[in-house]
Amino acid sequence: MARLLFFFDPSGKAVVSVRHAGVVVVEDLKLVNAYGLEDSVYTSGYVRGFIDADFLRPLPARTGFDENEDWVALLSLLDRHRPQIEAEVEQLRTEEREKELSGIQRQAVQLAREILDLEDFRDLELPGGLAKAHAVTGNGRAEPAGRQTAERSQQPGDHPDPRGPRIRYSELAFQEGARRHSRYVAGVVEANTLNSDYQREVAGGTESKLAYATLVIGKEAIGFNDKSGASEEQLEKLLTFHFTLKRRIGRNGRSEKRPARERAK
Repeated sequence: MARLLFFFDPSGKAVVSVRHAGVVVVEDLKLVNAYGLEDSVYTSGYVRGFIDADFLRPLPARTGFDENEDWVALLSLLDRHRPQIEAEVEQLRTEEREKELSGIQRQAVQLAREILDLEDFRDLELPGGLAKAHAVTGNGRAEPAGRQTAERSQQPGDHPDPRGPRIRYSELAFQEGARRHSRYVAGVVEANTLNSDYQREVAGGTESKLAYATLVIGKEAIGFNDKSGASEEQLEKLLTFHFTLKRRIGRNGRSEKRPARERAK
């Protein structure tokens, strides 16, 4: 009889080991090339734990197990439990992403607000939620406190804010494709998860995610001043220029080499 002892690991770097009589025989299930097991949820890095299988027959020097009927029975057991574990892991990963995004959202809005309150940006008309001690009108424009004309946000956890309804940050795939970095819709700065700059930046960890979120919030706050929308394309080009420059310049300040194919264009 096998005993499965699994835990969710949000790091994505966890391993599942197989033990016999309390001794680890297979350190990482990814090393087992059998029935697609090496590409399953058990080897995704989000599942940590042990499989205790004392009924298996270890090979000499405990380098693996004899692939007999008992081994096939264990694989069948893991395959039966796979859909349930996949569903649980996906649910837990979704909760972790939402929790992380919520923290980044709060920090990014606060950081953007602090930057936009500097002297260089004092002449900007800012969306409600970013302006210092301002409320907003029904169309989203910032107005001095005391002229409250917009309804407060009723989102769970929201509290009255002297700047008016809270601006929010969210991440989603844009239907029009990957080209656009972000947009501002009804009090929400939306970042496009299909954009290649987004995908590269979020892979850099929490600090990079925070920087990206703050940058696109700033971009949308600046673009908010242009009611014609004509500046949107130029601001998008500036973001593309920024991230291209960031990739080209190495950490030591030296320009990175471009691929020959790119230089030939």
